[in-house]
Amino acid sequence: MKALIDADRIAYAFGGFKDDEGFPVEWPLLQSRIEDNINNILLQTKATSYQLYLTSDDKSNFRFDVATILPYKGHRSTDKPFWYEQIRRYLVHEWKAEIVFGMEADDALGIEQCAKNWYMGLEQEYRTIICSVDKDLDTIPGLHFNELHPEKGVYEISEIDAQRNFFNQLLCGDRTDNIPGLFGVGKSSALLRNLESLVHWDDMYLAVKEQYEKRFGSYWKLFMYENAQLLWILRSYDPEEILKRFEATEERIQERKKTESEVA
Repeated sequence: MKALIDADRIAYAFGGFKDDEGFPVEWPLLQSRIEDNINNILLQTKATSYQLYLTSDDKSNFRFDVATILPYKGHRSTDKPFWYEQIRRYLVHEWKAEIVFGMEADDALGIEQCAKNWYMGLEQEYRTIICSVDKDLDTIPGLHFNELHPEKGVYEISEIDAQRNFFNQLLCGDRTDNIPGLFGVGKSSALLRNLESLVHWDDMYLAVKEQYEKRFGSYWKLFMYENAQLLWILRSYDPEEILKRFEATEERIQERKKTESEVA
């Protein structure tokens, strides 16, 4: 099995390591810790191969252009940890990390996982495992490993749970990336509990759409579709993937209403 590793987290998490006197640790020590971290991920997941992904620093990520309501990642500091650039160069040269352009490393993990894993009848064959601490990746089905919660071990996310996680995010938004959801909706909201009883994409779409309509009236689509495109982790290389999926959902729903009306 192949471990798909979010290397952005490594650059940020290890880049700011300091010694007991508050100074950046020496590079050889930091390099050793990074090696141990990656090897531990491979050991815990029993992966036989790996691929690391880094988001390009050139701001080519399509989400920066999509965001019109609030600047994407607009409140994040532009300051990078001391060893940030050195770690990125090291990961590329020594661990063959792939730099991702036009999207994010998260998207590359999602695309690879959805491309490599497949169903045959009722059986699922897993060829990859996503290794990330980012909750956004829980919108991708398949095997996962979160090193911040090793007690969970390797865990599986079904397609329906991945879909539900996405719609939960669409209600809550993502403060880390400056993506507004619906004001007052948090992890303990009854709206999220209501989604737990829904087991079909169309029904979850309708439930979330209803809440956006209540908050934004005739502007619901502008807010909901923009948030969706910002939050959706890609499963293909099409940045408008979720918009096309939503439009197809609307067409199905309208066709169903038409059929029900004719029968009545």
